[in-house]
Amino acid sequence: MVEAVGVGLTCIDQVMNVDHLPASDETVVSLTFDQLHGGVAAGFSVGLARLGVKSAFIGKIGDDEFGKAIKAEFEKEGVDVTGLLVQKKSGSPLSFVIVDKRGERAISHFPGPAPFLNPKEVESFSNLITGSKVIAVDGVSLFGGAKAAEMAKQKKIPVLFDLGSPPEALTSAGLRMEHIMRLISLTDIFLPCKLAARSLSKGEKDFTAQAKKILELGPGTVILTLGSKGCLVATKNGEIIRKPTYKVKVVDTTGAGDAFLAGVGYGIVKRWDIGKTADFANAVAALKCRKTGARTGLPKAIEVEELLKTGEKLPIT
Repeated sequence: MVEAVGVGLTCIDQVMNVDHLPASDETVVSLTFDQLHGGVAAGFSVGLARLGVKSAFIGKIGDDEFGKAIKAEFEKEGVDVTGLLVQKKSGSPLSFVIVDKRGERAISHFPGPAPFLNPKEVESFSNLITGSKVIAVDGVSLFGGAKAAEMAKQKKIPVLFDLGSPPEALTSAGLRMEHIMRLISLTDIFLPCKLAARSLSKGEKDFTAQAKKILELGPGTVILTLGSKGCLVATKNGEIIRKPTYKVKVVDTTGAGDAFLAGVGYGIVKRWDIGKTADFANAVAALKCRKTGARTGLPKAIEVEELLKTGEKLPIT
């Protein structure tokens, strides 16, 4: 039986490694080029499969060669693709990723016409959602994600929401703020990116203040991922937890947040407390950063356990 379900975006990542990220009007020469796989919800499903959890993905691809490659990659990873819909005469989503020698990156995303799930499409896979132990949604298919969250909440299944763009980016694309807020309110654990956290907290710069402000929007728990500074967890019960991350040789940070999300999902499946879950998620994300691409470095559970036992923790200040 499927234990975890990702609902949202899957895409092809076209990755170029450069000496430094280009400034405005600057051309930089790519040292390498790779075609890999990405997408937050998709990374959640693949990450959990690598960790040994039975997972599924609900999303859409086009009927092009990219779509075929996406499906084949899911199948290779052992992810249930029952909920992978193919939209005829459509292109699949693409991301163009530039990574510098420090592992920092810039991303441009072309969604294409295929990836947006509507509520009826999500509802047709209710058996996957209501039979799981945890689901994760992203900010790409807000209406489909909200339907998945509603169905999960009715069965008391935890809902994770990873918002990888500030709300302004979504509203400029025609979505309304009330739709974003509604999905946040349906969320058990909300993980906004740095820009989203700043926006949703009305400009707060302090991480604890940001998390407390965002809790007022309705999620049960807020987790802020802070890169080399680890993560901050804030709960409705008033808990504030800081967890350091682990020292690794960073090659590429692309997909680190997706890996962290998978680590949180793993902790929920295992019924761990939020502190242990956050520590595990930090380790998963750190290990991912050893390799290029959003998924290439996703670890197996035994690798995470070894890092937790022997790894060096980085300072959080």
